[in-house]
This record gives sequence, C-alpha cells and structure tokens, in this order.
Amino acid sequence: MIISELTLVTDAGIDLKPPPYALNHKDTLEYHWGKHHKGYVNNLNKQIEGTELDGMSLENIILASYNKGDVLPAFNNAAQVWNHDLLWESMKPGGGGGGKPSGELLELINRDFGSFESLIHEFTLAATTQFGSGWAWLVYNDKKLVLGYHVGRQLIIVYSFCYLGFK
Repeated sequence: MIISELTLVTDAGIDLKPPPYALNHKDTLEYHWGKHHKGYVNNLNKQIEGTELDGMSLENIILASYNKGDVLPAFNNAAQVWNHDLLWESMKPGGGGGGKPSGELLELINRDFGSFESLIHEFTLAATTQFGSGWAWLVYNDKKLVLGYHVGRQLIIVYSFCYLGFK
C-alpha cells in the first residue's frame, strides 16, 4: 500500500494528512502513521465536533485549547496531530535528507555555534537528554540561531505565536 495516496477526512474537519512520500516500511512508518497519527486525528475530531473549536484550523485549535497554559482536553490530541504532521514533513525518504547546509544558513551556524559539527553535537544533546518525550529545534531568534526544547506536550507553535503576540 502506498500511504501517500490516502487522506482521511472526518466530519469535524481535521484531516489525516498523508506523508509527502510513500511509506515503504510497513512495520514502522506505516504503522506509526496509520495507527498513532490516525488515532490522534480521530480522537481530536470526536472532541471538537459540535464545539466552538469545530471548523477552526489545527493551529487555531492548538492556540485556543492551550488556554494560556490551563490546557483544555482537545489540546493533547491537537498537539500530537501537529507534531506528527511536522514529523512527516521533516523527513525525507531513503535517507536522502540531512547533510551539511550551504550558503547563509551555514554562515549563521558557524557564527553562532562555531561549526556545523558543534551544532550537531549540541542539538543531539538537547534532543536526547530529555526525560520522557520532548522536542528539540533550531530557531532564528533575535538575529541569532539558538536551540530550543520542551518536554512533553509543549509545542513550538504555542511559544512562537505567543511570542509574536498571537495569544
């Protein structure tokens, strides 16, 4: 089965997006997309159907259900849908992604981390030294590249939108 040909649309309107490539590893990627990711989408749609969140974009559901840190029930499923959408969009099939960047990005990495190798080392530490689940990311903030991370259900989108004034 080629997953990239499928899209699940439910009544409440949040779709299970297919990855942008075929998932050829049935025991891992297809299972993760077809079970875990699909479960978050289905559960979210059940939670929001007929509520004020129904009809909102995924990002707006996240921001509304984050509720200034006093999270509403839909937040966890919405956060996981967003996290998984980002996951699939961030990977490349066949190990064709990654590698050393070039141009302005490499210049910024060298300026702010000393070298690409140093960035990889610091990023790996940020991502692998968290207890339980969590996320690490590279961001451009105040004209500088920095590493960010949060443990558990925290999302970069919440902090990005709140930082930019979209509360």
